[in-house]
Amino acid sequence: MLHFYTGEGARWLVAGSEDLTDLSPERNERKAMSAILKRRGIDTAEESAFLNPSLLDLHDPFLLEGMKPAVDRIITAIGGNQKILVYGDYDVDGTTAVSILMNFFQDIGYAASFYIPDRADEGYGISEAAVAKIISSPIDVLITVDCGITAKCQVDAIASGRAATGKPIDIIITDHHQSDPGSLPAVHACINPHLPGSAYPFRFLCGAGIAWKLVQALAGRLGKPELALRSIDLAALATIADIVELTGENRIITRYGLEKMNRDPNVGLAALHAISGGKPGSLDATRIGFMMAPRINAAGRMGDASRAVSLMTARNPEKALKLAEMLDESNRNRQEVQETVFQESLKAIADRPATLMEPVTVVWGAGWHHGVIGIVASKLTERFHKPAFVLTLLDGEAVGSGRSIEGYNLFDALSSQSALLKRFGGHAQAGGLSLSAGNLEAFREGVNRHALSRITADMKMPTLDLEMELDPELLSESFAKKLASLEPTGQGNRPPMFLIRDVRILEFKTLSEGKHIRLRMQKDAHPFIAVGFGFGGWTGHLLPDEQVDVAGWLELNEWQGRVSLQFRLGGMRLAEGDRQCNRFMHEAVRRFESLDCDGDWLYNGIKLSGAPRGTFLPNRDDMIAVYRHFCKLPEKTCTVGELFGLSRKMTDASGAPLGFFKMMSGLMVFDELGLFSLTLQPDGCYHLHRVEEAEKADLNDSELLQFLQEVADRE
Repeated sequence: MLHFYTGEGARWLVAGSEDLTDLSPERNERKAMSAILKRRGIDTAEESAFLNPSLLDLHDPFLLEGMKPAVDRIITAIGGNQKILVYGDYDVDGTTAVSILMNFFQDIGYAASFYIPDRADEGYGISEAAVAKIISSPIDVLITVDCGITAKCQVDAIASGRAATGKPIDIIITDHHQSDPGSLPAVHACINPHLPGSAYPFRFLCGAGIAWKLVQALAGRLGKPELALRSIDLAALATIADIVELTGENRIITRYGLEKMNRDPNVGLAALHAISGGKPGSLDATRIGFMMAPRINAAGRMGDASRAVSLMTARNPEKALKLAEMLDESNRNRQEVQETVFQESLKAIADRPATLMEPVTVVWGAGWHHGVIGIVASKLTERFHKPAFVLTLLDGEAVGSGRSIEGYNLFDALSSQSALLKRFGGHAQAGGLSLSAGNLEAFREGVNRHALSRITADMKMPTLDLEMELDPELLSESFAKKLASLEPTGQGNRPPMFLIRDVRILEFKTLSEGKHIRLRMQKDAHPFIAVGFGFGGWTGHLLPDEQVDVAGWLELNEWQGRVSLQFRLGGMRLAEGDRQCNRFMHEAVRRFESLDCDGDWLYNGIKLSGAPRGTFLPNRDDMIAVYRHFCKLPEKTCTVGELFGLSRKMTDASGAPLGFFKMMSGLMVFDELGLFSLTLQPDGCYHLHRVEEAEKADLNDSELLQFLQEVADRE
């Protein structure tokens, strides 16, 4: 919370500022929208196409290299009643891609089969167990989705194994991951926009997006193009969940896929939406990302990912509802297990304080569930804003997952430790690994050594990327409606986040048992409602009628048939004048604590602040108030932000908040006199406890207090 009081520890970066003076409200809105689109690379001539995407702008699927031989082979297999196996990954993208193909085959009356590897036992890609099963199965065509581009060894093993049986197999790979041009699998056809020399106009399709393009090509060849549109909602779901660029062809797929979800949804998606508390017609990208995708992912994380495919290929609503309930139960189980592992990982960090000082968090535990360690790594990265690896131990082997921060390449970090690892893979922001448990300490030391000179102070600081400072004239339903035309938003087309300065808090209250907060606020003569999801704990830091800067999203909220304007909080901090004063107090405390607080520096700083000296320097009554307050508190460890909050709850003789410097200098005086122990810890927190059976002390014996009184007595 320190950033709320001082602005330190977080950066708010404003991309631009628009001069909206002397313009009508309509012209203000148009100018602001044009600026937002321009920052997304959309010029005036392209605005209409971006805001109104059309199915007519989808690219010809046969522009994808490998599409024609793939379609020819599948059509031949269908015509000859040959056996086709669809092989996919266990996450949302993989299971949805499998479902898209299986639904297409079901629509044309063809019985294909599918295979999804077990997350824990087989891992990502074509597993050794799968290779053996495919060799021994009477499959004529194998189609991979969302995997296979790096499976040269497995593909070679399948080909040679089947050749030995006298029953060759044709393999078609569809994938969207990066490939090594020197080790591409030798297959009948390979469809991947990242292939060397690919001329396909759009490179950012997810695995399910490529599977959908294959169905688009097959449906067109069969003269039934409408069959592709039946599964565009599944393609949209995976596109949103896989966090790929929501631009170009992905924007078209998601826009029309969301439309179909709300008008004529896939039976399984409708059941999952209902079971997660959604109302018909209310699905959007946010709900998919936070409510639908985690439930689909939970099938693979906690057990059998094939249940997700069964859900998305179900045609019977009752069966779909039962499957949705199973996925919902798996998700609740996942949440419980995830929270247990997260808390155990925090304990492991607390038990080894050096972890807090290292540039990369590396924690491990015996028996931690393999399906949640990636999420826990993400939560640790978010909590401490530095890269994190979480590993689970079993039978002498450690298997783990890592997440990174912007600017630090996690794959490079893993590569630097390749001599210690049995397997590893990933990309700049995420990765997986396995190694002998005996190498864990060496791995921790190695990745931290690699990161030490590569992670800068700025990289470790949370950043809010703000679109512009929002003029109060734009706090309107009309402008919020225009912003809604940017949907669907996500990677590559983030929802615009705005800054509003010097907003007055009129009233606030918590919602949902203290989890969230609702505020009545006012900017100049413009009142508005703000909501902060997950901001419930901030109420202890807010005071009515004070001014703050807020960052967030302007949107329309629909509740019980009424539509109203709402500002959804992404960040909040005190107005700049208060932050500046608090920064001075924070620095004064640091100097006072290290006995480096020169009297002239403190006096001049207080004078420059413009505040009365009594706002900063404690008198005898203030000292008594500090003593009495902290005598009532148990031994505790507080962050600096928490101490700022405590100082606002305490009041001086006039009833005004006591203030951070008064409170902290008082505690240091009592530490000097042996009444309290105030200890600054390596992580920047303060440990405070009252000294039991301390002897009585006289404030006049404190040299620190005498120093403060001398500063206060200056003319």
